[in-house]
Amino acid sequence: NKENIEKTLFLEGISSENLEQCLISLVDITTMKKVEQELIIATKKAEESDRLKSAFLANMSHEIRTPMNAIMGFSQLLNEDGIEPDEKKEFANIINKSGTHLLSLINDILEVAKIDSNQLKVTPTPFNLNRLIDELNLLYAREKEEKNKNHINLIITKSLKNENCNIFTDEVRLRQIFINLLSNALKFTNDGLIHFGYETKNDHILFFVKDTGKGIAKKNQEFIFERFRQEDDGNTRQYGGSGLGLSISKGLINIMDGTIWVESEENVGSTFYFTLPSSIITKEPIFSPKKINPAKVYNFEGKTVLIAEDVDDNMLLIRRNLRKTKATVIEVKNGVDAVKFCQENIQIDLVLMDILMPVMDGLDAAIEIRKTKPYLPIIAISAYAFDDDKDKSMNAGCNGFVTKPLNWTLLLEMIEGYLNK
Repeated sequence: NKENIEKTLFLEGISSENLEQCLISLVDITTMKKVEQELIIATKKAEESDRLKSAFLANMSHEIRTPMNAIMGFSQLLNEDGIEPDEKKEFANIINKSGTHLLSLINDILEVAKIDSNQLKVTPTPFNLNRLIDELNLLYAREKEEKNKNHINLIITKSLKNENCNIFTDEVRLRQIFINLLSNALKFTNDGLIHFGYETKNDHILFFVKDTGKGIAKKNQEFIFERFRQEDDGNTRQYGGSGLGLSISKGLINIMDGTIWVESEENVGSTFYFTLPSSIITKEPIFSPKKINPAKVYNFEGKTVLIAEDVDDNMLLIRRNLRKTKATVIEVKNGVDAVKFCQENIQIDLVLMDILMPVMDGLDAAIEIRKTKPYLPIIAISAYAFDDDKDKSMNAGCNGFVTKPLNWTLLLEMIEGYLNK
């Protein structure tokens, strides 16, 4: 209206004597300012994301190259002349330990990929919770000794009696969560104690891992469960690790219908809590798995094993391990030759089938073999580690599935089971 216009002109120092000849243009820039602010926030988030990914990749490079340096370096030393037997044993142990560390890192990366693609599955089975706590206690008692931290007190709490503590959930995943939390506790604690265990509440079981370590700053507690995040992600950080353990643990607990959080104070310590529904407590009986004797001697004399593997080094490794069993070994490098040997009525008692091969892959080969040899045991060997890869192998007609790197104690036990049927 005229009054508002006059006020505006007065504030702008414009005479209002001849309003009819004045042209006033008013533009509402609220939306523009809002969009501008959103762009600034988005830009900052993108820059932070790039920084975190760069820090994560730098950390991954460090975590991968460190054990690889030991593996390659000590492997070269083993080829030199004049190495004493004790040194060879020491070098081999270092190579094995570094390989185990590298495999653990790869498994963490695969777990993240499974969680992101919704392919991570839990397999509930009944097991004794107190026994799991006791096993973890023994495991980290040894870990303390190896890391020269025997002065740290290890305390456990178990709220249920041994005869009433059977639970129905994924034991492997629950163990994995505890190991992630306990490993962090031991890594960041130099004095005092580590206290872990569980308590029963009305509608849930409260699990916890408490330490008297360096603690976590309040400002950092919000993001330590996020991907690519570590409290200290600079080049001068004191502690190693991929920074994926807490993110994986959170993903696992969410899948198992639980929650996880942390309470911490710098230079005092941290307590990680996570819950699972109390409905997992069960009276279902527990079936103890058959224990495997690592020193067992296998004798497959008179049995013929067909190996389908296109990588020479892998073939050599399998041949070398089967040599001790006295089995007759036939070697082929692709699925077509594997099918041919089986279809020509050659006496074959078992097939070790690599999945990824040229000409014809292991899955198609298994399907073809099943047409003429419906009862021939086929064990799929794969560097793929996702659950659906195992499902694909079973659907193709394979009887068993093992992943690389091969656990020969388990594989030989599996082979014996099929050969003795």
